[in-house]
Amino acid sequence: PVEDYLGSVHARALLGEGHLSSPSCADCHGAHGAAPPKVLEVERVCGQCHSQIREDFDRSPHYAAALAGEMQECTSCHGSHAVAEPTADLFVGSAEGHCGSCHGAADDPGARMAARLHAGLAQFEDTVRGAEEALASAAAQGLFIDREHGYVADARALLRQARPAPHALSADALDEFVRRGEGMISQTMESLAAKQRSLRDRRIFTTLFLGVTLVLAGFRLAYRREMSGRGQASRRPGGGAGAEA
Repeated sequence: PVEDYLGSVHARALLGEGHLSSPSCADCHGAHGAAPPKVLEVERVCGQCHSQIREDFDRSPHYAAALAGEMQECTSCHGSHAVAEPTADLFVGSAEGHCGSCHGAADDPGARMAARLHAGLAQFEDTVRGAEEALASAAAQGLFIDREHGYVADARALLRQARPAPHALSADALDEFVRRGEGMISQTMESLAAKQRSLRDRRIFTTLFLGVTLVLAGFRLAYRREMSGRGQASRRPGGGAGAEA
């Protein structure tokens, strides 16, 4: 258990990042009277930090299953000591803790819900990542994109809020996050496109201005050479109007 814990997200938060609220052994087992915790005790410990997730879970069909003893609340999906960083991949596959480990049949309502939740989160993640890549490309072009960075940072923060939302097993709740996030990204891309059009127009104007300037400079140089040639011809012996007279 100690080795499992040291590789967990909780140990990284506590020992690596100094977050003292992250659980250690005593938070679940107690100190002097340490004993294996009961199922509900574990969930109460988890809910101290993950209160919103706890509320979402209590509204889901999983809560009734946990009360009936058909599953353990947090540990059935996330384990106990070796808690890993949760990802959308938990909704797919049949490994321990994944939705498919309990909902293996394709026509299982739980499997269909898991697939929908996975698709929603994946879509949101791809949208945010695409915007971040577009901003990186725009920055390489020399555009000032501080405001757009703010939009995408807000969308990334919303994505972090959306990831726990599936604990309620409500696709509508997740869709609301996705709609809000896509609105932020749409605003970002529209603003970025306007700046790119402005940059393109400035480059076209600069190119045309430089071209016209070079042409005029060429005409001026040719004119000066012609006038210089005429002046030299007029100063030659026997040249010009005076010589003819």
